[in-house]
Amino acid sequence: MIQPSLPNHTTHKTATHQALENNTALRNKANTQNFSDILSDTLRKNNATQNTQLNPQTVAEVPKTPLNTDKGTLDIDLDQYFSGEKPPTGFSNLKALPPLFLPSAQNIKALSTHASSRFKQMLSDYNIPAASQSMAYGTSGEMHLPANYPYAAELKQALKENPGLNRELSTINALSSHYVEILKRVPFTEEMSSANSQVAINNIIAKYSHLLNDNHSYSSLALSFSKEGTLSVIADGTPVTFS
Repeated sequence: MIQPSLPNHTTHKTATHQALENNTALRNKANTQNFSDILSDTLRKNNATQNTQLNPQTVAEVPKTPLNTDKGTLDIDLDQYFSGEKPPTGFSNLKALPPLFLPSAQNIKALSTHASSRFKQMLSDYNIPAASQSMAYGTSGEMHLPANYPYAAELKQALKENPGLNRELSTINALSSHYVEILKRVPFTEEMSSANSQVAINNIIAKYSHLLNDNHSYSSLALSFSKEGTLSVIADGTPVTFS
């Protein structure tokens, strides 16, 4: 009697196992290809971005101005320094403080040139036909414009909306005031350096006593503007030369 043949479980199992392995290999290969494609695409985009950032033709160099500060001569981005943003509430240490400008002729000339450009642009932006001939500051920092200036309200509002420029003008006024007072003392310093007797020293001190007194009068300072907005400095009605 012929026995019926039994199914070959070993062969079936082997074929099934092989099929599973093939499917797994295909999935792994697909996943690897997908990951490779994603990685390649990401690297390509990153390289493109980096090349764009490093390309000197696509990145405008920020202009900086060399200025004398309490931290030495530094190249300062004046647009950023007088950006109009509120100053930080505090600093972790003294080294974190922003540089302070010294009352040098170089600084005042550089700031005046920069402020003139910004001031002219502001006049244009706010449709103010003419600048004030002068601008003075009180002891507490308040700004004063001539009584007969017809656009005083408009100018004050424009500066209120441009606090960075307002601070820059105030800074120029303060530095110029120090500069003028320093110039007054130059003759005193020169004469004292050449004095060869106590009598000569006493005479020089008496001569310049009006400058040595703590309550001595200071020059009347004002910022002066052309009709277009070019800035200059006047002390006691006379233009100040910064050289």
